[in-house]
Amino acid sequence: MTTLRLADELMLIAYDDEKGNNRATGLDLGLAGALLLELAHAERIDVDGKKIVVVDAAPIGEEFADEALALIAADKPRNAQAWVTKLSKGLAAKVRQRLLDAAILREEKHKFLGVIPYRYYPAVSMTAENEARERLSRAVGNGVAPDARTAALAGLVRATSLHKAALPGLSGGDAKRAIKTVAENGWANEATRKAIEATQAAVTAAIMAAVTASTVAAASSGGG
Repeated sequence: MTTLRLADELMLIAYDDEKGNNRATGLDLGLAGALLLELAHAERIDVDGKKIVVVDAAPIGEEFADEALALIAADKPRNAQAWVTKLSKGLAAKVRQRLLDAAILREEKHKFLGVIPYRYYPAVSMTAENEARERLSRAVGNGVAPDARTAALAGLVRATSLHKAALPGLSGGDAKRAIKTVAENGWANEATRKAIEATQAAVTAAIMAAVTASTVAAASSGGG
């Protein structure tokens, strides 16, 4: 794989480089948002009212985004949050496998207490991940509005609470503020801005809904 997509970059930032565990909140939802952002930047989708609509069904050459585009074109109109939730199912495993096939991640199998199996995915090569972090760092440090792709990555990092992982040289608070600034200052033409903003808001809303549901379920279980 020569060119990484937003979903690949988000997953690389999410996984701890040495331990290989996922540090993101709602990673699967963030990855689904990455697909929609790819399509928005390629001017394949737009927002009509609150619904995502296809304006150009031509593939963009990214396997999972093209699959999403075909699904959106064939389905009834849905809002961005509905598509983020729908597209997230099984997506993390597919993106991870792409990175494993490219020898950017590796799989390690372990057993907790020698009984319960679990897997970690540490980095093999840091080149691609470092390039993504450097783009974010440059956008923070040079005072110039970031390109749209870097701003999109920052928006995904922000939604999945990966600001510290993305900018490890900053304190948690400074990293959070920096990522917010980059996410809100990327250029985009008016034809794509609505879809980009709707997608970023949808990822955040979907993650918040999932976290709230999980918290409520845990509280109900504990109180039973």
